[in-house]
Amino acid sequence: MSRPDLKSLLAETTAAQNRAANPRASAWVSANAGTGKTHVLTSRVLRLLLDGTKPQHILCLTFTKAAATEMSTRVFKRLAEWASAPDEKLQRALDELLGRSPNADEIEQARQLFALAIETPGGLKVQTIHAFCERLLQRFPLEASVPPGFTVLDDAHARTLLREATDATLRRASEARGDRQLNAALQMIVAHAADDRFDQMLGAMIAKREWLDAARPDLSSGVASFADAEARCRSVLGIRKGISLDDVLAAIAALLPDDICSRAITALSGGSANDVKAADRLKSAANGADDATATAALGAFFLTSEGEPRKSLMTKKTATQHPDLDAALITAQNRFIALDEERRALETLEISLALLRLADDVRTGYAAEKARRAALDYDDLITKAAALLSGDTGGVPQWVHFKLDGGLSHILVDEAQDTSPMQWRVVAGLAADFFSDAAGHGDGVRTVFAVGDEKQSIYGFQGAAPHMLAEVGKRFAEDARAVEHPWHNVPLTLSFRSAPPVLAAVDAVFADPAHTPGLTFSGDAIRHQPHREGHAGLVEIWEPEAPTEAVDTDAFMPLDERPAASPATRLAGRIADQIRHWLDTGERLESQDRPIEAGDILILVRRRGLLAPALIAALKQRGIPVSGADRMALEQQIAIQDLMAVAAVVLLPEDDLALASVLKSPLIGLGDDDLLRFAPQRKGSLWSALLAAADAGDARLAAAAEIIKQWRRSAYFRPPFEFYAELLDGSEGGRAKLIARLGPEAADAIDEFMNLALRYDEAEPPSLQGFLDLLGQSRREIKRDLEHGGNQVRVMTVHGAKGLEAPIVFLPDTCSTDTGAARGGIVELTDAISRAGSGSHRRWHRIRWSAPSELPARPAARRARR
Repeated sequence: MSRPDLKSLLAETTAAQNRAANPRASAWVSANAGTGKTHVLTSRVLRLLLDGTKPQHILCLTFTKAAATEMSTRVFKRLAEWASAPDEKLQRALDELLGRSPNADEIEQARQLFALAIETPGGLKVQTIHAFCERLLQRFPLEASVPPGFTVLDDAHARTLLREATDATLRRASEARGDRQLNAALQMIVAHAADDRFDQMLGAMIAKREWLDAARPDLSSGVASFADAEARCRSVLGIRKGISLDDVLAAIAALLPDDICSRAITALSGGSANDVKAADRLKSAANGADDATATAALGAFFLTSEGEPRKSLMTKKTATQHPDLDAALITAQNRFIALDEERRALETLEISLALLRLADDVRTGYAAEKARRAALDYDDLITKAAALLSGDTGGVPQWVHFKLDGGLSHILVDEAQDTSPMQWRVVAGLAADFFSDAAGHGDGVRTVFAVGDEKQSIYGFQGAAPHMLAEVGKRFAEDARAVEHPWHNVPLTLSFRSAPPVLAAVDAVFADPAHTPGLTFSGDAIRHQPHREGHAGLVEIWEPEAPTEAVDTDAFMPLDERPAASPATRLAGRIADQIRHWLDTGERLESQDRPIEAGDILILVRRRGLLAPALIAALKQRGIPVSGADRMALEQQIAIQDLMAVAAVVLLPEDDLALASVLKSPLIGLGDDDLLRFAPQRKGSLWSALLAAADAGDARLAAAAEIIKQWRRSAYFRPPFEFYAELLDGSEGGRAKLIARLGPEAADAIDEFMNLALRYDEAEPPSLQGFLDLLGQSRREIKRDLEHGGNQVRVMTVHGAKGLEAPIVFLPDTCSTDTGAARGGIVELTDAISRAGSGSHRRWHRIRWSAPSELPARPAARRARR
């Protein structure tokens, strides 16, 4: 690209950014990565403030707390600079922001905005949508039908309550004398769910909260009835009204009259070998003990093992000799195919209703537990707020909107491609009156703004619906234009972040239409335009690591066997060697004209599985500074296992394994030689042997025994948090000992452990046994902030690294793919929808049915590693 072309493109991009930041118009911005989305968002907030909008009348919704913090920091930094900048510098800044020279009033206003934003009650609202919904519900608890002063469950506590509700449902369902409908539902699901599929299916159905709400049972008869859901399912699946599975099985079993069946068996038995096999299958159908057995046998006669209709039911010779029988069998086959489809649909219906009944009972129990605690989970915040704003709470939104209208004039949505349908309902509810005839009352013009990029949507597993970015924008645009409100659709394609070779590689990959299905919903070609024209950049593609076979060794020399290193381990070693080479040789980062540092390098993986730990280990082995994993399972951290072992020993000193772990941990620091002095010859427990050795005068063992005795005395009178606070931060210095042995990443795990202990003490009776049980059952993850990881290599998942930048990025996890197996046993039938609500704020509920034995395998998107 020539410099004049780049200059022209930069001018077009600046003009587009100015249109997007126009405070008097609504805008829908589609922006590629690195095109200045945050800059546009910040500029729009600043221009809204300069235009006279009060800070409390602006609502900026972000996807993460980190994004909200960054956004607030940018805005307040600019406002602080304006407050103290010399006149000339302030005028240049406003000239750049506004695209024109500011007037005297705007300059005076700019100097006052920092104080105004600081002193305004409520301040500038830049927050996640969950935080906004929590504040909304706290303000209108009665209107939203939520407990006043409710608390919000964290993910781990919510999972624990859900697991308890699930266990309670399964206990009742497994009791023969208990709930007969639940018992029948459980037996139905277990019959169709193998291995661990039951938990997957039930969990997947429970997760469909919006659909469960739409399919809530009728309790008027005292027994939960899902008649409405059954009627919708029958309609979608094409099942005749009033027909049952027994009816269809009976119809299939009676397809062949006895005389036709007998004649066909005789004719086939006298034919070729294939005819004889067909006769045997037909005999099985004729001799079936019941309709289900006969149906299965007829299925083997009419269909292949793959479930496809047989092209011929008789060999050509036999069919020529018995044309009437051949015609009758073909007619029966066609009828069988139609009935068998209905049978499959009815089985799907029965399984789905059984799954629905179990999931609804779990949901009811889970809701009761939350109500007992006056608590909501994160999903409740969104669904309750959406219902409040859209009129699903008894016609009160008019009052809510009346109260909100005086305090909300501009809505801005960041990372809009990751917004879920329910979250869009919240936005639509907030902006319901923005484009009415009276939309300009009060604080002047009212606007909506969203910025996003469909290609960057990576949170589909959390409900993100990137296609709705365009759909919602189109609906808002129609509403705005209907009242002649200014509206701008703004595309941003000029990348200020990446070097041209990187962008060219991306465009080359997606130039093939076969690579782009589902990537965008507009159908437009993917094109990235670089601003950093002429800057250094490089894209390397390494040969993949292939598995190697282990070398056979003499069976009588097992110690000579050397297992082959896995491809992940060898690839991790190659990457670590390359980084070590760069650091040792002073390899220069040409784009910044300086030597490469460890902090310049970011390694992205798809999952925290085998590759991420191998990378961290390889980097540490070569002495390369590495920040560790971006997420850690709390109970898998060695420091936490040591602290849990302390509790186990305090509660039961005779637990030999726990005691041995504690003695060798950094908290006490004994070695193998110390244990070998007394443990192998013991006749009783390890604890009694330790006490005996201490009494015999072994100073090191006596000191260890005294530490444990002190722990036991302390635990008698202190709740878990106080006990561990003394152990870690008291005179013993347990925290320092653990970090010195295990590294600085242990600090994050210890901090989260103590936070959990504090929350436990606040919510439950003080009990070290109860706290230990909670730790054993919970699956808590520690999310570490690696955005400012110091001068260290960062190893992160693609999801965890969203929004981060680095000069050098490795993508080592590009050859793995999904297995193609169906997930959860829940299949979506997109035609099965029910509408609720009215006007332009309808809710669309997608009905999902389970058919675990008939799920098609998904084709692999990429080749697996060879």
